Formats: sequence, structure tokens, C-alpha cells
Amino acid sequence: MVDSQIQVDKSNEEGIERACYILFNNYLYFPGRKNPSFPRQFCIVAKAESQFGLDRKAAVRCKVTIPRFEPKIVQKDPPSAEPFDYSGKFNGVFPFSFVDNFPELTIALPFGILESELNAQKDGVWLIYSWKVSDAHVSVHQSNTSEKFKERFDLSLKVSLKSIAENVDCTVKVGFSFPASPVTAGTKVGIWIQGADSSCDASGFFSHAFGLDALMAGTIRSTLASQAVGLVGAVINEEDFNDWVVDDPALKTLLEQAWIGGTDCEAPFPPGICLKVSWPQRSLGDHRNAVRASVPPATTPADISGLAELREELRKISPRMPLPNDPNGYAFPAKIHGGQYDDGDMTIFGGLLCLSGEPEGCELVRRSQGLNGEFWRSPARANSDTDDQFSGDQFKGIAAFWAKTGDIQSFTSYLNRISKKWTPYPSKATNLVRMYNGCTMDPGGKCNLIDEEWRWLNIFADRFGVNSQIPADARDYIAKFGDPVGMLPWKAMINKLGYRVHLVAIEIYIAKKLGITDPRIDAAAEILVGRQPENPFYVFLARGKDARVVDLVKRKCIVDSAKTEWYQWSWERAESDQAWKDSMGWDCIFMINNLLN
Repeated sequence: MVDSQIQVDKSNEEGIERACYILFNNYLYFPGRKNPSFPRQFCIVAKAESQFGLDRKAAVRCKVTIPRFEPKIVQKDPPSAEPFDYSGKFNGVFPFSFVDNFPELTIALPFGILESELNAQKDGVWLIYSWKVSDAHVSVHQSNTSEKFKERFDLSLKVSLKSIAENVDCTVKVGFSFPASPVTAGTKVGIWIQGADSSCDASGFFSHAFGLDALMAGTIRSTLASQAVGLVGAVINEEDFNDWVVDDPALKTLLEQAWIGGTDCEAPFPPGICLKVSWPQRSLGDHRNAVRASVPPATTPADISGLAELREELRKISPRMPLPNDPNGYAFPAKIHGGQYDDGDMTIFGGLLCLSGEPEGCELVRRSQGLNGEFWRSPARANSDTDDQFSGDQFKGIAAFWAKTGDIQSFTSYLNRISKKWTPYPSKATNLVRMYNGCTMDPGGKCNLIDEEWRWLNIFADRFGVNSQIPADARDYIAKFGDPVGMLPWKAMINKLGYRVHLVAIEIYIAKKLGITDPRIDAAAEILVGRQPENPFYVFLARGKDARVVDLVKRKCIVDSAKTEWYQWSWERAESDQAWKDSMGWDCIFMINNLLN
């Protein structure tokens, strides 16, 4: 919209409030911009309230003039190279969009995930609040045109107050808003509780006496912090963005231009809270092009002489953890940290080793599968009771394992298990959808299967000829979750350097090993190496068996039998960490395999 002008004519009738304003849907206030960010629709709202009740009148007359779009388009900036329209989701509740003109990232958090328990103590008596969202609507609060756009969520919550002495059921109303703020401001985005009150017999007593508003604010904030990932998760968790940009100064400039605010979720997203990040026009497109322009060019074909000998030396000294009580003395690739074996996250590293051609990695993943078909983080943890059994990150390891081995029995055993283990999840379209889960105990939902996992499961089911074993509601995973391939360039550009970016690299690696081609995959690989050109894994993904890869591997993979710390998979760390100094050895074997095989 070129401009918006509101003219209000007030009648002579009495009234304590006479107002007129425009309500925009899908709107985020952006400081410094004269116009809103592409609203999908707007409503003219006229409001009048009589001073003395229903027997008196109040009226207001609104005249709204909104000029048309200018028919002439003047292009001030050159078009971006390869202007992809990236669309996808972070996971089952994270939709997003990416366009060059006015990019916005939206994180959708269904009200269902806010349902929780709160504990409070009053005069030595503990109360437990168990609450569910029974109703929610949005009202816009805007006193004048200079006020930043805010939306307030008025929620009716069913709360059960339980204590040693009594059980009381109350309906509590709570309102909270999401004012826009800079991404890098370190503010507690999204948790501005404006008030809470209850309908208990002693009206308001429980909510005020036990500080229900503060308890709910803390619970909502912790829930958002646990669910939101990537850039939005960093804002909510108040991460230090100075730490984000140590290895990527250009990202600091981009982040400083972004703003974050809150709104209610519109279809097709689940009913709930939507947090939206916005940038000025073309900021993301220009940043992406600058990153890709900094990618080092290809050099010469790799000289692999000496790599086989280096690999054999590393195989001799890289740590292996004995499997307890194994009669054959089996030991699997692991880490050593602080003088102790460490098998955390070894399924993902074992899968990568497997796909690179290392049989020990394949055996590690195979032994990490339990009797019920589920997977654990290492063979030493298989079939154990734990609430930290597995995660979506670790799933990439078993995807790499299936890509290499084609182990249909392992695959179908896993599918049979997860097909039987699901929970209802809120959805705008169907009210409830099935969310499948790959862990025995998973209170945090880390094992919920989302877009990336279902993409690989559908790919392998097709390759193995067992499509019928995929649950019917998970076969069209793009319709249910979004396109994870479309998300790769975005994650490659915005995610913090370190393990978050490395997860993107693994997706690219598996796809390339399977011969899957897509320009978005290639674009993501280029962005990775543009951001971290000293990472041999990223250079390999973009340039293949290039001499630069060999040079980086030889510089960072040192045989040192006197070393005591062997716990880093170097390629998942930022350059400033210098993680190769504490390499577990297996990360180097992985890279050498890729160059030799």
C-alpha cells in the first residue's frame, strides 16, 4: 500500500469512546517503514461506547481513504541471482517463508504445547496448577497512530488447583501481548503478561494470592524457549549474539536489521502463537548473494597421496569404547573426554562414518537399534530406560546408515514401531493430527518425527519397495509439514555456525551420496562454504575432491598419540573453536574416506 489516511467524523451523541482504525491481518509493525508489511487483508473498525449504559446512544462515523498501488514500478536494485522462493518448516510447528522483497520468518507454536503444570507454595502448602487452553481470541489495542502495533491474546484457561488441603477448579483468564522489538535487543520477547484473574468462589483470590500471572508468564516463556529453534529460539533464549557473529561478522549486520514481534496464527497454521521476524526489503537476498560471492573457487584435482597412510595411523589411535558385558569384546568408535569414554551422539557420527565407507560406523548404528525397533544414541545405551534416548539430530545418522547399507529389516522394524506410537497434535485443518514418535520415553518431544525425517523415510521406503508401510497420513509430508529441501538454503545462511549449520551439511551430504539433485541443495552447499571456507567438509560438499579439501584435512588432522582429549567432531564446530586440536580422530577418518572412496 502506498499510503493510508484515516479521517474520523464524530457525532454529537454522548460517548466515552469513539475510535476508528484499520486492523491488518498478517501484519508486523516495522520501525522506519511508512507502510505495513504486505497485509493479506484489512478491516475498518469503528467503535463507540455510550457513557451511561444501554439507554443512551453513542456513534462515530469513519471515513477511510486508501490510495491504490502505483501502476509504475521503478526498480532501484538489481535482481538477486537465482531468487529462490524457499518454503518449508523448522519442524511440525514451525512454518516459514522466504522471499527477496520482504522476507519474513514465522514460528508457529500451537496453544496445545503451552498446556502445563505450575507449582506454587503459599504458607507452607504446595499447590499444583494444571491448565489447558479452552478458548483464545485476539483483540487489538492501539490507542493512537504513533503507538507500535500490538496484539493481545485473551485466553480462557481451565485450571485445576490441587493442594494437600483442597481441590478447586477455576477458570482463569489471562492476557498477554507480543510487542515488536529488535532481534538483537536481548528482550524477553513474547512474555508480557498483562493480567490474570480467576472465577473461583473467592474471585481472584487464587490468581493473586499465588501469583498465577507470574507463574504463567514463566511457564509460557519456558515453553516458547524450549520449542523455538534457530534464530527465533536464540532471541527467546536471550543468547548472546556477539557469540553468534565471532566467525561471521556479516551476519551481525543482517541480524541488527531484523525485528521480532507476535501475532495470532492464521490458517493453515495450528491455532496458537506466531512469532514473526522481519527484515527490510531485499536485506536477506543481498546478504545471501554476498555470501555466495565469497565462496573460494575450485582449484585443482586433489592429490590423495599419503592419505591412506594417514588414515591407518588414525585408525590405530582413535578411541573405541568397549561394549559392557559383550562376550566378544566388541568396542565401537567413541570419544575420550576428561579421561572417560564418551558415547554421546555417536549414532549420528557412526552413520556418517558408515556412509563414507567405514564399516565400524555401520556396525555402531546397527547395534544402536533396540529390540523394539527404536534407536538409541550408542550401542552402550540400546534398550535402556532414559528420557534422553534419541533426537531428530541423531536420526540423520540412521538415515546415512540406510543410505549406505540398504538394511530393509532395520528400516521396516523402525517403521513398524513408530507407526504404532503416536499422539494427537493440534492442527488448524483437521483439529488433530497424528505426531509419530521414535522414543520409548520422550517428555520433551525430541523424538517427534517431522518434515526432514519423513522425507527420508518416504525416500527409503520408495527405494526399498515398502511404501505401503509408511502411515497414510505421513506420505504427503510436504502438505503436512512443509518442504524441508526448501528450508536448507535458509538454515545454511541464518543458523549459528557450529552444530546447527553442520546438521544442514549432513542433509546435503546424504542427498549427494544418493544422487539426489536440486538447485536448492547446491545453493545451500555454496552458502555453507561461503560462511566457513576453512571447513574441509563444507568445501567438499561444494567443490568435491578439490585440492583445497586435501590441504585442509592434512593441516587439521594430526597424528598425536600423546594427546589426552579425543572428543570433537571438528567439522561441526565454528572455526574459532579450533576443535581439530581435540579431534576424536574419527572425523578425520570420515573426511579421508570421502576423498579416497
